[in-house]
Amino acid sequence: MRKILIPVDHSTISDNLIAFAAGMNGDFLVEEIILLKTFHIGSVARVLPSADMLLMTPNEIQAVQQSAEERAEQLAELLKSSVSRPVKVRTLVVDGSMENALGDTITNERPDLLMIGNDPENREPEDVVSGVVIALAKLSTVPVLLVPVKARYRKPEKLMIPTSFDNIERLSSFKDLFRSRIWKDAHIHVFHAGSPDAASQYEEQIRTVYGHLQGHRIKFHFRECIKHEISREILNYADEEDHDMIFALPGKHGFFQQVLHKSVTQDFALHADRPVMLLK
Repeated sequence: MRKILIPVDHSTISDNLIAFAAGMNGDFLVEEIILLKTFHIGSVARVLPSADMLLMTPNEIQAVQQSAEERAEQLAELLKSSVSRPVKVRTLVVDGSMENALGDTITNERPDLLMIGNDPENREPEDVVSGVVIALAKLSTVPVLLVPVKARYRKPEKLMIPTSFDNIERLSSFKDLFRSRIWKDAHIHVFHAGSPDAASQYEEQIRTVYGHLQGHRIKFHFRECIKHEISREILNYADEEDHDMIFALPGKHGFFQQVLHKSVTQDFALHADRPVMLLK
């Protein structure tokens, strides 16, 4: 994992995300971390007055940009002072929406991972990133790590993969990611929403899972639950086993596949109290 991209803003969520990235850097031997900060003035605001008939002056426009640059540099310095091993830290400050800036940055910089902070319970006025977390996750063409605001970095030794046996071929997404030495000794729990009594019916699928996750200790967990309770049961199991991280596989039509008009992945990803890795 050479390069990580982190969208940041003025919220405390970003402060926590920087602390998490600093801890992660020690284990993953990251070479470069890019902090992306946006400010949005737009061409209209530069030439037309606002609702109260006030046109932004050049000094006001400069002040908005300067505030964004100062915040990005503040977080960059915090990251540099927190890491246990040296890492290159760059800041990108862009005039525009976070969605547009992120798409362009992923195309130009080609990061290996996108990290996004999230706090669905207490959204701050300064929280630009978390407010569009689903849009950013869908937009990304690289794996996305969602980090809850209260999460603290822990070496990922116990992982959980919620999956149906309909999409186990998508476990191939792990092959590139798991090349890193950090995953070598990870214990993987595969969660399946189904009756434990039916486990014998899935022998072929279980062999396929072992084939995709060779070299790892694997435990299967079957839990019978109705569809609208799947996300809650996933989170309950994560609490019971105290998983360090939850992985989400892309569905047939991408992330956040609909179950009874509600996305199971979106539901547990946004409400988890531990990091969730969305694979691509």
